[in-house]
Amino acid sequence: MSILASEGPDAGGRRPRRRSVRPYAVAVLSLGAFAGIAGGGWHLLHSEGAGPSCPGPGRSGRPLNETAVVLRVLNGTSRSGLARETASVLATRGFHIASVGNASAPIRGRSQVRYPPGATAQARLVATQLPTAALVLDRKVKGHVDLVLGGRFADLRTPAQVAAAKKKAGIRTPRATASASCA
Repeated sequence: MSILASEGPDAGGRRPRRRSVRPYAVAVLSLGAFAGIAGGGWHLLHSEGAGPSCPGPGRSGRPLNETAVVLRVLNGTSRSGLARETASVLATRGFHIASVGNASAPIRGRSQVRYPPGATAQARLVATQLPTAALVLDRKVKGHVDLVLGGRFADLRTPAQVAAAKKKAGIRTPRATASASCA
């Protein structure tokens, strides 16, 4: 007599134990659901726009201010002391000046804001300080943003011009009362 065909007790008088697939199915489905939720949550936390209520920094995103930017100011011109003077003004505007120096090569045209991957919002904020600046993604830059002053650089924008440039670029600055849900 086969166990599969048998409905009654086996030769030892015991009923054959049926193995249930239900606990295994529940475990697999639960694990799959957890992985999906965890993966979705990770994606939301690490994507540029973290959702309508708390988007990431940048255009119409979470407020970003100058104190969040570590900046190196480099002189790409032959004008002596230009980087030092510019860095001094930027420091009064709240930027954290990491260092001041000369660029490795002259920049004849407009100034450049060089930034590492993931620092686009910070670079855009720096660019609002200048009348003209080129944003340059530079994988050699690490942990800061470089402002390289070019031959066309004359002066920084006034605070009123900066405020207008931020508004035009969609850059939000923090208010005195920030929402705890997006902090």
